[in-house]
Amino acid sequence: MSAFDGFPPETTEFLVGLSENNSKQWFDTHRADYDQYWVQAGKDFVIAAGERLQGIRPAVSVEPRVNGSLFRINRDIRFSKDKTPYKDHLDVWFWEGARKTAVSSFFFRLTPTAVLAGAGSHGIDRALLADYRRAVVDPVQGSRIAETVAAIESADLEVSGETLKRTPAGVGDVTEAQARLLRHTALSAFAEREVGKWVHSPEVLDWAEEQWKQVAPLHAWLVENVRQPAAA
Repeated sequence: MSAFDGFPPETTEFLVGLSENNSKQWFDTHRADYDQYWVQAGKDFVIAAGERLQGIRPAVSVEPRVNGSLFRINRDIRFSKDKTPYKDHLDVWFWEGARKTAVSSFFFRLTPTAVLAGAGSHGIDRALLADYRRAVVDPVQGSRIAETVAAIESADLEVSGETLKRTPAGVGDVTEAQARLLRHTALSAFAEREVGKWVHSPEVLDWAEEQWKQVAPLHAWLVENVRQPAAA
């Protein structure tokens, strides 16, 4: 199994510097730090974390490269009022099935101040919402996801994605737990922890793995019940 000794202190220093100086000029001056402490450190984490995750979900995809399991640091500013060119965090994800149509993924984020780890969907495609809702109202699968969400919240993780004010019409008799889930257009769960010296040690990988184990049943439910369309 690949060893990961934690993110170098220079990784968080780079992120702090970027958050305070989010410009191409600053970034170009610190390109070597980006290459070593963001890209390379991110790849090292992906490799080690991927091995842990494949012990939880063997079919999970692991691609230690930018635009693979590492999200690009560049922001898409075409339609955004915020024109800062770079993300001030490091994002990692691991998916199942076709990358472009993955319904759920395991994710990890390192920011200047916090670390997040979890799994799920940040937005269920409109074409797949019918599948999601059918599963939520199904007597077996609806009970399963309701119990999964309750267990995750009992472990002090946050469940997100409830965006609708009202339960969709025409769903019939459902429990309050099912009604709540029907108000979701996304479904994910995550834990968050403040950045500290532990990030620069193997503890960061151990902590992430523990959170992924907690949320793996939610990820599994989405993968099994919300069908991924064939990749174009």
